[in-house]
Amino acid sequence: MRRWHVWTLTVVLALGALLALSAPGGAAPQPQSATQLDRYGVWITASDPALGPQETARRVLEQLGLRWFATFDADPDQVPPGANKVLSVSTRQLLGEEALRSAAQKRPGSYWLIGREPNVPGNDPQAAAQYAEALRYYHRVIKEADPTAKLVGPNTLNWSETCRACPGFDQGRAWADAFRAAYQRLTGEEPPLDVWGIQVADLNWEQLPMVNWGRLADQLVELRGYLDEIPQFQDKPIWVTEFAIVWGYERIDWVQAEDGTWRAQPSGQYRADLIAEALQGFLGWLESNADRLRIDRWLLYGSYPPPDPFMAEYAGMRLLSTPAGEATPPGSVVREATTRSRTAGPGGRPVFAIAPPFRAYYVGHDGARVLGRPISPPTVFNGLTVQYFEKGRLEDHAGALQYGLLVDELQQARAEVPFGGDISPVTYAAVARLAEESQRLPPPAGYTEGVFPLRDGSVFIPFDPNLQAAPGHIVPARFWEFMNNSDYFPGGWLHDIGLPITNALTLDVIKHGQGPRTVQVQAFQRTVLTYDPQNPEGWQVERANVGTDYARAFPDRVPQQ
Repeated sequence: MRRWHVWTLTVVLALGALLALSAPGGAAPQPQSATQLDRYGVWITASDPALGPQETARRVLEQLGLRWFATFDADPDQVPPGANKVLSVSTRQLLGEEALRSAAQKRPGSYWLIGREPNVPGNDPQAAAQYAEALRYYHRVIKEADPTAKLVGPNTLNWSETCRACPGFDQGRAWADAFRAAYQRLTGEEPPLDVWGIQVADLNWEQLPMVNWGRLADQLVELRGYLDEIPQFQDKPIWVTEFAIVWGYERIDWVQAEDGTWRAQPSGQYRADLIAEALQGFLGWLESNADRLRIDRWLLYGSYPPPDPFMAEYAGMRLLSTPAGEATPPGSVVREATTRSRTAGPGGRPVFAIAPPFRAYYVGHDGARVLGRPISPPTVFNGLTVQYFEKGRLEDHAGALQYGLLVDELQQARAEVPFGGDISPVTYAAVARLAEESQRLPPPAGYTEGVFPLRDGSVFIPFDPNLQAAPGHIVPARFWEFMNNSDYFPGGWLHDIGLPITNALTLDVIKHGQGPRTVQVQAFQRTVLTYDPQNPEGWQVERANVGTDYARAFPDRVPQQ
């Protein structure tokens, strides 16, 4: 157990880099699955003494709807039937060869986490070399016992950022460079990792609670870029081997105990609502970007974590109310996400691969953001090869790709499907009335043709395919800026988004079980744009899930096999 002092805050803020725990102790794990559900996992951080570790694990997984989990050990035996355990070993206290070989042979094909947070605490010039030595040892012993085993490392804490208001942490990228150099000195080769693991957490003691997940997403993008520049790692997947929210209270007080040590005392309100919202946002981002960035799995910390040694009481994210209890608000987010991951749309729709005609376009134009996940296999619509996504339909016009006119089809059919949110006061039937010619605005004074900019940055666009003088609609500045992003819409806004068919509306909606949220919404021929000020910076303007709306309205047009 670590000893903590107020001046050694660098160590104080580590995210549970605990010594390996042991548990009494399997069948081989299930094969790696490509389903979205199997990307989810959880750290089971406490066992109910009345149940034992295996029954506790079973109940945790059942409660959260998961199949994958990790604990702080490599015990191959305490694994519920049908579950997959990620085995964990320390690089500071090496597990003996006999125990390693036994575990590897009992659970062939397992994934092994080689160490956790090797860059914490900082300022240890031997840490990278020590990790390199440990990795060489584990690789030799585990692979000899089980050639199908997969090694996951180095599991640094964050990448380009470390901790704000707590200097001394080794930056993840700099530490990785040192580790690779140390391993090359030992063997002449790059580290033999099958998966590149990283642990992520918002560590900013100047802004509480620690729920800013946007910086974590940026760092994962940077990590993918780093790996893609190394030939041996270009095809290696990334695992988020731990996502934690360390401090969920609004404030913190430092209190000195009788023995002279300092403890962090929670102060203010515990913001379970903000933790749940941050978790929901980060999981949504991971789901949308996993394919593009080759992020194959994320392990959430944790089921029922004990207080870190620097805490007077636990102050972070717990997914369950007791070691094997009910889901907390964040736990409910996980359960909803795993339920959603079993389907990719209404009516139990599975997750599909991106069809070859659309794959290059999807990857090259941030399809994860502008289209979301595919919700159908390729199919034929009006004689064209098409595929449906959460946010639209891609159509193959003899090699030229185009977005389908989904919003036009929905409003013309007067579909009784909520518009702009999962629950909304407006449906596409109401949009049809708002799209009538009588609802269009006359051109402003001085207008002749084209798009007419207004003083506040908004623009007037006529409802005419050639942008000739005609009544039309005003598009807010924030939407106009988004529409003109050529990275998202290489064909231009008129081709990829279409004409506005309503003016912008302000609605109170429910999204992902959260709300009410006041959003701005505007319908175009091929999409719906939304502005949600509660979304993270950079994600406030989005394309709505019109593909999912379309599947609800026309399930016969969105095949499932």
